[in-house]
Amino acid sequence: MQRYSPWTVLFYTFLFATFTWHFIYPPFQYLWASHSLGQWGWLLYISVIGTVIPFALFFIGINHIRSTHASITATLEPISAGFLAYFFLGEALEPLQVAGGAMVVCAVILLQVRREQDKLAPALIRTRLDS
Repeated sequence: MQRYSPWTVLFYTFLFATFTWHFIYPPFQYLWASHSLGQWGWLLYISVIGTVIPFALFFIGINHIRSTHASITATLEPISAGFLAYFFLGEALEPLQVAGGAMVVCAVILLQVRREQDKLAPALIRTRLDS
C-alpha cells in the first residue's frame, strides 16, 4: 500500500479474483441466466455496495494505520455481523457460536495488547540501561 494507490490494488485484486473464478466456473455463464432487469440492478447494487466500496475503504484505511492492525481488527467483521444479525434481525446464536465469537474477540484484544507491549519493550530496555 506504500507503493501503489488503493485503487490500483483494488483493481488488481478483483482482476485476479475474476480470472480465478472464470477458471473454476465456466466463463460468462451468468450472461445466459434469465435474470430480469430488476435482478441485474440488485446484483450490481450488491457488487458495488457490498464488495467494491468495503474493499476500497479497507485499502484506504490501511494507508492510515498499520496493515497488521487492520488485518487483526478485520477478523472482528464476522463476529460483529453475527451479533448485529442477532440484535436487529432476530437471528439465533447457539452457545458454541457465542463462545467462538468471544474467543475471537479475546484473541484480537490479546494480539493488540501484545503488539503494544512489543513496541514499548525496546524503549523500556533503553530507559533501564541509561539509568
